Amino acid sequence: DECLVTVAACLKQCLRRSADIMFRYGGEEFCAILPETDSKGAFALAEELRESVAACKVSYGGVVINLTISCGTSTYLQQKDIQPEHLFAAADQALYQAKNSGRNQVKQQDLLKI
Repeated sequence: DECLVTVAACLKQCLRRSADIMFRYGGEEFCAILPETDSKGAFALAEELRESVAACKVSYGGVVINLTISCGTSTYLQQKDIQPEHLFAAADQALYQAKNSGRNQVKQQDLLKI
């Protein structure tokens, strides 16, 4: 729980626009909604989030815990016939690519490849 609180605080500090929101999606997963952000911007922010969390240290019971995150991004650009579940599925696929490629990295998945 202490790690989740620390990660959430690190992530929140990286958001600069009032329209950007971040929330816990389930378990240890978080989701960011970034209106008016293209794929380059989403990837750059995810990389910033990853670096921010890696710089955070959690001390629990006298032990310092180094944290890392893996990020998956996908971008909705008003494509026809795209539903929210398509966007989440693409981001989830990218997240698993990041985890399977060694963790502590960002991967991006195009909606059209689902």
